[in-house]
Amino acid sequence: MKLFKFKKIEKIYNSLIKSNEWKDACYKFKKSNIVLYYGHGGNLGIADHAAIDTTRLTNFEKVAFSLGSSIQTTSIANEFGYDHLFKEWIKMYTNALNTNNKNKKLCLFGITATGNSKNFQNALNFIGQNGLSSIYITGKKLEKRSSYHTELFLNLNTKQELEMVSLALTYEILNSCGYDCNKINSI
Repeated sequence: MKLFKFKKIEKIYNSLIKSNEWKDACYKFKKSNIVLYYGHGGNLGIADHAAIDTTRLTNFEKVAFSLGSSIQTTSIANEFGYDHLFKEWIKMYTNALNTNNKNKKLCLFGITATGNSKNFQNALNFIGQNGLSSIYITGKKLEKRSSYHTELFLNLNTKQELEMVSLALTYEILNSCGYDCNKINSI
C-alpha cells in the first residue's frame, strides 16, 4: 500500500510558516476585511470551506466569499467564457463591494496546483493591472510575478497532498492572525 509522505508534508509546512512569504501573507490577510477565495475542482471546495470558516471564525470581522455556486459559475462562464471566469467574478465582487473605499480592504486568495490555466492567468493579469492584494497557495511556482502577489509555494507531488495542506493553511492563517478555531466539545 502506497501512503502519503507525511514527514515530507510536515517539513514543507513547517518551513513555509517560518518564511517571509508566510509573514507577508499573514499581513495581507490580517489587514483585509473582505476575502475572495477561488480555485478549480477540489481547490474550489477548499476555497468554499475557507470562505465560510473565515467569516464565521472571525466573528464577521472579515467577510469572505467563494465561487462555490454552480449557478453563479456557469452563468459567468456562459456570459464571458470559461477562460475569463475568475477575472469576471473578481471584477463583479470588487465593484459590488465597492472595494475602492479605503475602509474596505480586499484580499484575493487563490489555490492552484499549477496556475497555468488561462482562467487563472487572466485573473492574475487583472489583479496585477488593478493593484489588488493577493495570496496564492501553489503546487508549482507561478510564472507571473508581481509585487501584489504573495505566493505560498508547496513543492508537493500530488494534487491530493496540495489539497490537504491548502486546507490546513487556510486554518493556519486564521490562527496566525489571532483567530481561534472551534474546539471539539464532548457530549
